[in-house]
Amino acid sequence: MYKCRQSALQLMRELLQEYVDDGYSGTTFNRPDLNRMIKDAMEDTEPSGIMVKDMSRFGRNNAMFMYYVEEIFPNNDILFIALNDDVDTRFDENEMMPFKSITQTSHINFSYAP
Repeated sequence: MYKCRQSALQLMRELLQEYVDDGYSGTTFNRPDLNRMIKDAMEDTEPSGIMVKDMSRFGRNNAMFMYYVEEIFPNNDILFIALNDDVDTRFDENEMMPFKSITQTSHINFSYAP
């Protein structure tokens, strides 16, 4: 959390809200604070942003992750930053993002295989 706080203050000069889903797995997008965060960002009348430590903290389902980052967020003026993955949708230099997302999903599928 500390790294996100410091980066938010450097990039945006203001940290508006922190969202934490303790006890919930990133393999599901049905998490109370995740849903509240997305709703808050979408209802914001000013362009807003979501910053996470890494992409897996947002979600580990590749299809859902890419749906939000490539469809929902751009269409609602929401930028997305994943600090440890060097993802920042303010710039067009995110070519590796889909591959990193797939890697997260594959790791989860492998880890939970019976």
